[in-house]
Amino acid sequence: MLRSPLRPAGLVALLALLALLALLAAAAAALPGCGDSPLRKASDAYRAQVDPLLAREDQIWQRIRQASMDFDGDLKAPRYFDYLSGTAAPFYADLRDRFAAVVPGHERLTAPHADLLLCADLRKEFVKREGERRALIADTRVAAVEEARIQAGMAETEYVEKLGGDLPDPRFTELSALRDEVLTRLLPALQEGSRDVADVAERIRKHTLPGLRALRDGRYEDDERSRALRKAVALAEESMRQVLDGLPATVPLARATQRVSAIATESEAIRRRALDALAAVAREK
Repeated sequence: MLRSPLRPAGLVALLALLALLALLAAAAAALPGCGDSPLRKASDAYRAQVDPLLAREDQIWQRIRQASMDFDGDLKAPRYFDYLSGTAAPFYADLRDRFAAVVPGHERLTAPHADLLLCADLRKEFVKREGERRALIADTRVAAVEEARIQAGMAETEYVEKLGGDLPDPRFTELSALRDEVLTRLLPALQEGSRDVADVAERIRKHTLPGLRALRDGRYEDDERSRALRKAVALAEESMRQVLDGLPATVPLARATQRVSAIATESEAIRRRALDALAAVAREK
């Protein structure tokens, strides 16, 4: 059989192979799960809009956490609250609206989208409540309680160091018991609401302070350890007196701190849940 010089046998075979490959590619694209699925398209469009917001939000939140650790109740370091009011508050004021303006576009994105809205609400609430807590921290009674607590703790540490590994005077053990009852039992119960201010104040007034006063008025030897112990007792008594006087201010502050801490923890859990859900969608699409 004569063949056209323009269509050699190898070329005919190649054209047939290319036609077959084109048919296979078309068939593969028509199979479920292949190509750009609706979920992939929706997820890509959604992430393109929310990821820049999430990145900026993460920067601000991490800065808040770091500033909070630097602050740690020190009124001489106001940068924490300055950052909250100057940077975080304006950002979180409209973060929810910016998330809400993004359309999920697929039912699989609805739940993580709702979590991002809730997280934005919680972050905004956190910043607001921290602003309110600033006024409580600024109360001079709070500062007096904290300063007395620090001085008492330093005196106790000084006494323990002078022991050089020896057993402490029994009076130091009694001091520790009186202090710990207030700091680890009475005040936490007061903050949780299981005891009221009058009840705790009466216990400090009628039990803690008389006990510390009796220790202070006892007989002490004139040596370094005894002088250090007597100083620790005296400062512990002053600390408990400041706690008693400061109860009307410190209790609201402690409760406010618990609330903002809970809000922060909840917001972090919800944000993580949203990101995990979005990551799961990315793996499936």
